[in-house]
Amino acid sequence: VSGVTSGASGHDVAKLVRYCLASYLLGISSKNPDLSNFYFFPQSSSERYHYSDKYWYSDYQIALSLGMPASAYSNEETYYKRPFYNGLVLVNPFDADTPNISLGGTYYTPENNPVTSIVLGSRTGQILTVTPNPVSKPKSFRP
Repeated sequence: VSGVTSGASGHDVAKLVRYCLASYLLGISSKNPDLSNFYFFPQSSSERYHYSDKYWYSDYQIALSLGMPASAYSNEETYYKRPFYNGLVLVNPFDADTPNISLGGTYYTPENNPVTSIVLGSRTGQILTVTPNPVSKPKSFRP
């Protein structure tokens, strides 16, 4: 993602990071799920920022805590989902909000709010964990 964050608020950028990261996690390898190929361009610049570089978003640490994918992603008509052993990734790439999605259990949002159902706004992603999240920057950036 490049050049789409100029003039955007911090909230808008964080929302875009989450959408991009969740979309990336849908297709991540189940044999070696690591974030080393995820890059986010936080400003209109040709300089790349690796997930472990200067721009650290708490969603990166949450994504690292998901563990291995439990299965491939699935198309649920109004959104995509992929279960991980320690959580669930949801992505709505469409122009309309999803209906209320029952999660089949309690998950935690990146803000550590417990949820059993969720509505995904248009073009948003959500990374949910089975336990409350580590939200601080890790000492080591590599998984």
